[in-house]
Amino acid sequence: MAQQVNIAELSLPQLEVLKSQMDQEVEFLSSSIAQLKVVQTKYVEAKDCLNVLNKNNEGKELLVPLSSSVSFLRNNNILEQLQLFNFFFLI
Repeated sequence: MAQQVNIAELSLPQLEVLKSQMDQEVEFLSSSIAQLKVVQTKYVEAKDCLNVLNKNNEGKELLVPLSSSVSFLRNNNILEQLQLFNFFFLI
């Protein structure tokens, strides 16, 4: 458990060290939040892509993403293949 310290009793060099530690922690937390937002966006995009794979779209052409900027056109017979293989092996 962290030790409590009265900052009014700290010297200037100790306050500078404390400020530096707090700046590093804020930077780390900000970076973590940014990474979580990226992951959240990718999750939502993947979820939206999977919503296209339903019986109503079977036999229709669709774009299959290879990356965030590259896709290829494919006939949507993936529903049957998903039962046999992992989705990543289909691409």
